[in-house]
Amino acid sequence: MKNRKVDTAGCLVSIMTIGLAIVSILISGLYLMMAWSWVIVPIFKLPVLNYWGATGISTMWTALFQKNSSIGVDSFDTLKHGIIEIIVDSVFMVILWLIGLAI
Repeated sequence: MKNRKVDTAGCLVSIMTIGLAIVSILISGLYLMMAWSWVIVPIFKLPVLNYWGATGISTMWTALFQKNSSIGVDSFDTLKHGIIEIIVDSVFMVILWLIGLAI
């Protein structure tokens, strides 16, 4: 009976981790789109980047350049890292929004 509860908890953590990864990808695309629109477009007069283009660029950047060493990493650590990443992205969005108001 105890193993069944542990398996259920592990499955729930895995589902939450996958969901958090998807949310993180979508938020990072939004972050890049807003940062591009607020900073790059006014300064360098480049075209506006749409949401799906920004999400694709963000996903490719992560796939190519982020160190991925998930072997032997606890699921709770992965979940904690994902939550921290979403918080940091949100803080940067607010900072860039404030900078965009000043431009």
